[in-house]
Amino acid sequence: MIVHHSTPIGELVIGTRHGKLVLCDFAMRRGGVERSMLLTAPSEEMTDEDLIDTVKRQLDEYFSSRRQLFDLPVEYSGTENAKMVWKALSSIPYGQTVTYSRIAQIIRNPKAVRSVASCIGRNPLAVIVPCHRVIGTDGKLHGYAGGLEAKRLLLNLEGLRSY
Repeated sequence: MIVHHSTPIGELVIGTRHGKLVLCDFAMRRGGVERSMLLTAPSEEMTDEDLIDTVKRQLDEYFSSRRQLFDLPVEYSGTENAKMVWKALSSIPYGQTVTYSRIAQIIRNPKAVRSVASCIGRNPLAVIVPCHRVIGTDGKLHGYAGGLEAKRLLLNLEGLRSY
């Protein structure tokens, strides 16, 4: 199931499959969402309609500063390396930042900084998997699928006003 949801950082495309969240990305970037990756089937845990409602509610709570953690069933679709990076991103606490090199250390491949950056750039679960919390070793903002202004807004929302 695919829906669009308006947020303060722009329109997000939310996609579910089998009762799991598989996509929450910027509409401007995901103009041609692969519908085959989002084919739905019944789930005993949560229907896709219920999950979509839950994702929207949790995003709205996050953007109104009433939520710091997302509690959603997700399914990562990517290489094993990408999945490790995305899981590492999920461990970054609200209101904190880490560097690309720190993520490389977390996945136990400290020389893979470029690969880490590439995987972060392909994160299909924007905001939910907080790639916006990753900054350069120079302390500056570097790249974000939704644009640096969106990244700055997210970090400011989380109390990081220096960006």
